[in-house]
Amino acid sequence: MNKYEIITKFEHCYIKEKDFRNKEDYRKVKSICKNLNENENVNFLFTNDGIKLNQHVGVISFGENKYIEILPKLFDNNRCTSNLPESATVQGRKLLTKLLLIYLGIDPRVVDYANLNYDRFPLWDVFITVFINEVSKIIKQGLKKKYIKQKNNSKYLKGKLLVVQNIRKNTFNIDRFFIEYEKLSPDIPENRILKTSLKILRNSAISSSLKRKIDNLLFDFNEISYSDNIYRDIKNTYIDRTFSHYSYAVRLAEIFLQGKSFSTVLQNDNQRERMVSLLFDMNKLFESYVAYILKNKYKLPIETQKSDLYLSKEKVTGKSIFQLRPDLYLETSNKICILDTKWKKISNKRNNDNYGISQSDMYQMLAYAVRYEKEKVKPVDIYLIYPKYELFNEKIELVIPYFQRNIPVTILPFDLENDKLKLNCMRSKEF
Repeated sequence: MNKYEIITKFEHCYIKEKDFRNKEDYRKVKSICKNLNENENVNFLFTNDGIKLNQHVGVISFGENKYIEILPKLFDNNRCTSNLPESATVQGRKLLTKLLLIYLGIDPRVVDYANLNYDRFPLWDVFITVFINEVSKIIKQGLKKKYIKQKNNSKYLKGKLLVVQNIRKNTFNIDRFFIEYEKLSPDIPENRILKTSLKILRNSAISSSLKRKIDNLLFDFNEISYSDNIYRDIKNTYIDRTFSHYSYAVRLAEIFLQGKSFSTVLQNDNQRERMVSLLFDMNKLFESYVAYILKNKYKLPIETQKSDLYLSKEKVTGKSIFQLRPDLYLETSNKICILDTKWKKISNKRNNDNYGISQSDMYQMLAYAVRYEKEKVKPVDIYLIYPKYELFNEKIELVIPYFQRNIPVTILPFDLENDKLKLNCMRSKEF
């Protein structure tokens, strides 16, 4: 494996100057993070203690073979330290990979988890491994071809004669025909963006074995050119039934090639360095994963980000304002269940912080319950879902007194290791 520098951090910890081998690298990382704040709305904080991370996780590159990986905080025992056991890093990589696959729309059943070596590979190589596994499957089934239009000054007349161009080019060359015809070719947008992604990932892969695998894959793309206009090729991709085995690889390639990756350009000594930045909001990752499990494992008719109601109206115009948008919504014939996911470590002990539950979250749940009960004329049950860990492993039951009834609010731990949630909101059945 090539020599590389990997700095592992967890959410809400600090990137500090002492983490780096030299001050120049720390200066570069500060520039990258400022660029991310400006262009990606990441909102890292710059303090005297260093760069304060937030809920964004993923990978940032700050030079050739130099990476910062930011992992979910669930396994760091609330300590921001470099002395954590390797198991915490491995668990963080496993969890982040699992959630990312769902968030990116990759069916986990098609992923070969046995080849994802979380001990050996830093997080960035895990992403690359998932992608090259998908491209390898495409190669085995054969690269697809499409008929594409070709223009050529040919000795043979076939297809369509382009009269105007033919007169211009062949007035004194009567044995030639300027023609347009269709040719079955593998040099199509779908294959071009895959090849272009492989080339870029080959340069950023940390593992030398991954680089060799990518070289072997690129050999199979010999007849295909690199994309000279990535956004045009992405726009022109079309995945129908005959291209269904392309869907996951193309989706990943779009993530790598568009604004969510390779997006930070750092100006340095009149040279433009293209840096890897692949960051995701853990709140969104957690929400999408909970929704996926409820829909696919428990077969519940969950609606996500439902937005049919507003909290209030303007008195004069009657215009609705303050749109309500619960994370997850479930309606039965006699009840409504509103579920909000919160990526935060709370506790089963109340102490002085109300279990760690935000007061604003409770106000938000009250607003949901009041409006939906009024509009739907059905009782509303509220569920707040947090990640399960050693200090939060049992449900917490609360009520909000509201006129003649108590609105039940249940705080539930979601077991990310076993994908379990004890949710009692449909036909009195507990999952």
